[in-house]
Amino acid sequence: MEAETPQKRLAIFIDWFEPGFKAGGPIRSSANLARLLASKVQVSVFTSDTDHGDKAPLKGVQPDCWTIFAPNLSVWYASIDGGPKMMEEFKSRSFDAVYFNSLFSVRFFIRPFLNAVWNNRSERLVLAPRGMLRKGALSFGKFKKKVFISLLSNSGLAKKLYWQATDLQEESDIKKHIGPNTRIQVIGNVPSVVPSVGTRPISKNEALTCVIVSRIQSIKNLHFFFQVLRDIHHEVNVDLIGPLEDPDYWETCQEIIQTLPENISVSYLGAMPHSEILSRMVHYDLFVLPTLGENFGHAIYDAMVSGVPVIISDQTPWQNLQKHQVGQDLPFDPELWKSAINEFALMDSNEQEVYQDSARKYAVEYLEKRDFFGQYHELFFQE
Repeated sequence: MEAETPQKRLAIFIDWFEPGFKAGGPIRSSANLARLLASKVQVSVFTSDTDHGDKAPLKGVQPDCWTIFAPNLSVWYASIDGGPKMMEEFKSRSFDAVYFNSLFSVRFFIRPFLNAVWNNRSERLVLAPRGMLRKGALSFGKFKKKVFISLLSNSGLAKKLYWQATDLQEESDIKKHIGPNTRIQVIGNVPSVVPSVGTRPISKNEALTCVIVSRIQSIKNLHFFFQVLRDIHHEVNVDLIGPLEDPDYWETCQEIIQTLPENISVSYLGAMPHSEILSRMVHYDLFVLPTLGENFGHAIYDAMVSGVPVIISDQTPWQNLQKHQVGQDLPFDPELWKSAINEFALMDSNEQEVYQDSARKYAVEYLEKRDFFGQYHELFFQE
């Protein structure tokens, strides 16, 4: 009887993980991937015991020890003072691959990466920059980021890494900032597998109901959409869901919201767990996100797979949406955005149904056409 092939072992480093949710896409990407791979791979996640922006630990989480999260999936939630203990745990174990999910994180990329290099560990070291090399993302804290990227590239340390780009634009960004000969594999993020919601109710309200699911920070460019709403004469109700990261930016947005005409209402609902967002999503006519840059956009995918058409910026991987009757991806031209909003506000029930069906079909086909397990297994473990 042949002996079974030992399971591969993967370590994932990420600043935040479930049950946290306030960091948005990176948590979704990593949690979805971890669950997918854990069917055949031993997955160990190193993360913090807090949610993004919080100081208090996550409820129900035991810090600085292993937690069995799911079969073949364990999580080490490091406390604020537990960095050394986490590193000792990392050094005491061997893996076949180590997957980093931040380019600038000291705790969850720089220290473990340098430790692996200095100790000549044998694991394949893989980095997903998570959109941090996009032009919009680099415009914040530009000097420090530029210095770090230069050190990483010119020291030769970047050559120790395999890089994951989630789209061709990110591949181009990596080559531009790290070097043209960088080892890169283009693989999209693993989306959430959302159960079928069946036929969505067609809106019978006179108002166009819109939802924005986004962290409140300037890179999301929310103020642009609020400014566009000043010139909309249809009745529009907007719900904003997401953690408040930048109070000064939110104050700027609120100042614009206060100038909106009476036919426009904007409600901030705060941050919510992913499951609650999904349960709400099906009740909206339109998803909106004028972001300056996304390397995937889990909220965009969640909207489409829930049967909600989208109006988003052209700074995401989701392109040519109008062609598929899924929505519109637009440059930052206020007139184009105003036209798109008016178009959806004027749709009759038959047109709404076409867009709803097309959005869900588009998202489902996206998932079905990609062998995510095979692609990631190759990235981490191919000899």
